[in-house]
Amino acid sequence: MTAKPKAKVRGRGKGGANERLVCRQLSEWWTGQKKPVVFWRSGGSGSVQTVSKDSPAMAGDVMATHPDGYGLIDRFLIELKCGRQCRTLDQLMYGSEKSPLFRWWVKARMEADAVGRGPMLIVSPQGRQAYVVMLTMAWLGLDPAKTIDWRPFLTTVLAQDYVAAFPFATLLENPQLRADIERP
Repeated sequence: MTAKPKAKVRGRGKGGANERLVCRQLSEWWTGQKKPVVFWRSGGSGSVQTVSKDSPAMAGDVMATHPDGYGLIDRFLIELKCGRQCRTLDQLMYGSEKSPLFRWWVKARMEADAVGRGPMLIVSPQGRQAYVVMLTMAWLGLDPAKTIDWRPFLTTVLAQDYVAAFPFATLLENPQLRADIERP
């Protein structure tokens, strides 16, 4: 009797595909070109960092694969989430401590603090636009008032942190933000 092959876990496939897409989009935004891809998925989605604290460059879900990407990765630990659990931004932001966003934020914040970076959470609800959640002070430090329409932005307190949430497309549509991130 032969063993039946295990069914592929659908959530992992979607998550991996989302991570690859976001890495390509971040690379194009960061470099202004489709190639080379300067960001890619961390091996094991950050699990290497969990095992070895000696490899902070591997922390989070996204790492730089080229020196051109170090400016973003040196400043932010990027965590990616995707799928049905994401729901809508309002449900996540105003949910309780049991909400997925609350748990994701706490985990991202702890990991980012451990490697001396700011947390950046990119959430992709199934069938809806992706959005970014980050510390309000980090966002304000980017001086977006020059180039960005603030209306789609949401600020709130999440796990005792003041955070800003905005569409991922807003980041991708504003190459000026790269210069702000790289500014000392």
